[in-house]
Amino acid sequence: MLIFTAPAHGARQGQDADTGAPPGLGAVQDWIPETIELPPGFAPDWPTGTEMLLFPPGWRDPGTEAFWSYAIVAWIDEPQPDGDRVVELVESYYNGLMSAFGVGRDGRAHVPARVELEAEGERAYRGTMRLTDGFATFEPIEVNLRIETRPVEGDRSVLSLRASPQGDGHAIWGSLGNAVEHIRAQRESAGASGPLDDVFDRLVPGEWRLGVMNGSVQVDRWRWGAGRRALIGHTLNSKGDGESTSGVLRVIYWDPIRQETTALAVSRGGLVWVGAVTPGDERVVFDMMLHYADGLERAITYEWAFDGPDRYRASWILDGGERVPR
Repeated sequence: MLIFTAPAHGARQGQDADTGAPPGLGAVQDWIPETIELPPGFAPDWPTGTEMLLFPPGWRDPGTEAFWSYAIVAWIDEPQPDGDRVVELVESYYNGLMSAFGVGRDGRAHVPARVELEAEGERAYRGTMRLTDGFATFEPIEVNLRIETRPVEGDRSVLSLRASPQGDGHAIWGSLGNAVEHIRAQRESAGASGPLDDVFDRLVPGEWRLGVMNGSVQVDRWRWGAGRRALIGHTLNSKGDGESTSGVLRVIYWDPIRQETTALAVSRGGLVWVGAVTPGDERVVFDMMLHYADGLERAITYEWAFDGPDRYRASWILDGGERVPR
């Protein structure tokens, strides 16, 4: 990855002497950030995961040097893609994105995204993308691309994309390289401060079914929140009455104040569950306090014990019994 650092003196023409960026761009730390849970609504065929983006000032203004220039880093739940798969992903993403912005409506000409890439080193690519600009002009545009892929833990991978209509010698490419590194550093910093343990990977995506003694069937559906810092679960059952063994809506998340994994659940009748979560390779332990609508509370501990990739047993370990005043 090219990282551009500007000298304090003697900056190249068209650069800011302090930041090394084209005039008006500022430091990448001040660019506009966005985090999107994958797949996005406009590209439902994409794999699950998370993408983080940085946009320089003026990126949607055709009169600036930064027009159509930005950086994306996507962590995706599939093995490292080859060149053909990268083309498929990028075309699918931008065809959906431009359609979402209204390209092709009102009689405007619509040029579907077409990506051409050449390999540049191991799993690095450069090339062009021709499409209709749905951000500002609604006219055909050619954008240069720089893309890198690499594997990460498990069967996941990361795809980094820099886009700009500017040519190779333009300073924007150095700024976009810095933006990619900044995004990665943010992700690594977040990881050091507590994203959810990989033990929860097996829950997403999928339906987990539980037969309970009253004859109903409970179905739990789980998905990742942004940045893998929260796991969100919704519970349904065959009776449709909202009953659940541990909450109709559940969130497992990293609490930066407590510096621990925490669970929050809400059940029918105003019952709220809050407590600490201890994840492990074979089991997850929940130490919960149940808060009732009448002002009473009760302590319980239960666990999930995994019997394989598609099954776990939920068991009560400790029940505080009678509810007591808070």
